[in-house]
Amino acid sequence: MMRMKYVIGVNMKKKIGLAGSLLLFILFSFLSFLEGEQEQRIKRQWLIEDVRQLADIIESSHPDPYSQGGGRIKFHYRLHKMLNAIPEKGMTKNKFIKLLRPFLAAIGDQHTSIYSDYPLNGTAPGGLPFVFGIVEQDLYIQIAFLQDDQEYCGSILVSVEGVPVPELVKRFKHLEGCENDYFALRQFARFNLLFEPYLYELLPEWKNHDSVSFTVRRPSGCLETVARELPVKINPPLHFPDSVIELPETDDSGFLCEFLQPKESEREIAYLRVDHMQGFREAKERKVAAGTQDISEEELTATPSATESFRRFVKEMKKRHSQSLIIDMRKNGGGNYMMAPILVYFLYGKGVLTTVNKAAALSGGGFGERYSPLFFKTHTKVTWEDINKNRSIPLQMGDIDFSRVFGDLNSEKENPVRLKDYQTCPSFYDEYQQETYSGFYCPQRVLVLMTPWTSSSGLDMALFLYRAGAELVGTPSAQSPNSWGELLEWRLNNSGIKGEVSHSFTIEFGDDPEKGRVLPVHHLLTYEKFKSYNFDINSEFLYAMELLEKK
Repeated sequence: MMRMKYVIGVNMKKKIGLAGSLLLFILFSFLSFLEGEQEQRIKRQWLIEDVRQLADIIESSHPDPYSQGGGRIKFHYRLHKMLNAIPEKGMTKNKFIKLLRPFLAAIGDQHTSIYSDYPLNGTAPGGLPFVFGIVEQDLYIQIAFLQDDQEYCGSILVSVEGVPVPELVKRFKHLEGCENDYFALRQFARFNLLFEPYLYELLPEWKNHDSVSFTVRRPSGCLETVARELPVKINPPLHFPDSVIELPETDDSGFLCEFLQPKESEREIAYLRVDHMQGFREAKERKVAAGTQDISEEELTATPSATESFRRFVKEMKKRHSQSLIIDMRKNGGGNYMMAPILVYFLYGKGVLTTVNKAAALSGGGFGERYSPLFFKTHTKVTWEDINKNRSIPLQMGDIDFSRVFGDLNSEKENPVRLKDYQTCPSFYDEYQQETYSGFYCPQRVLVLMTPWTSSSGLDMALFLYRAGAELVGTPSAQSPNSWGELLEWRLNNSGIKGEVSHSFTIEFGDDPEKGRVLPVHHLLTYEKFKSYNFDINSEFLYAMELLEKK
């Protein structure tokens, strides 16, 4: 199917009002609009119980809540400092959230966090009246709420109320778990700078909330200080500028495989787009196996399979003699990692997949998960009998399971633990065993489009492809390759505050801490390159096309 035009994120031809733009794009999926602060105070003793409950959840579930924050003593110092900060008269729920956030932030894990938000005004956010994007390590104005401010699109944000953006990033690290600077920029771009409560949290020196001043660097290089009266109401339609190229959009499965004939190009491009990794069949099979979700056989059968889709895709690429493949993961915020090994299996083969799987352990890292009461409460079908089957030394509550690391280091071919993991996906496991389409076809060049929004299992997929030999194009991920994941949800008994905590670790680069902090891209989208594409929303794709044409 030949395509000539596409828009990422939201259809630009559809005018996006408040519900569409803010809910689907600015806030994406993590924001709920809360109207008015809850003034009712919660008793001090109840808050103390909640703090201790939270500390117990973190210490019993997280693989390492200490090292990034200075060790166990520092952890408990912050814990008791927080307890002592609870006033005799108690606190409102939102003040309590404000107390908890720095405590969790010190763990340095962006997945270990609070779900609850401050009260927000969805029609008049009260912060900077712009949606920002990220290029290199800067924020640029992507969308202006006011029509008269459209002239600032493409300008770099330098400071807010006289405070430079790098200082705001530094402050943010004390409020939320931050694995690298790209995560702070990602949160600023579509959340923290837009909404008054979060902007004030970053800028306590911002006294007059009736206006805000900020400095930008225009595309010409000139600095300009701008002031705007607040709040700015969002008057629909609010939409992106049109892109020069239009690409196919995914359905609920989150991925698609197609062939494109971009305008002004003689080459046909194989195109795989993965917006998330939650809606494919193998991901649901793993949930059923773990007992985290009940899914009928009929629903599984009706869900698109990555194994079946990729099998058809590589057969079609071979038939067409495809010379290049662009894998678009710019919006991929994760889901289930299993799509990554499935794709590498079909493109590069079982042997390369085995090598990729062993790379982290051979670097001094690897993957492990911790077993806790919260883990078993969440994974209802997992038992100690299953975990300890064929182990010479049984694991106990609180242990970290290093069996995948040991298997990668000691197994010459198949890691039995990883093999057991693949068995939870019958749709893939049969093909994996038969090896009929192992490494069936891979184009000469594979380019992977990335942004800071490529994270969690989306980053896993980028890492698998990176190690297999693909080239990364765009901007680095907001998540570190050496980090934590596999989330467990928690809820505090008295305040009702909810959140999540990681129960696994992944150390991809045990011998390279800097690469473990930020996975570098082979072809960085610089501001000057971005400007040459007139700040097009699909600049990463245009850059990839340019790279293919040059070579």
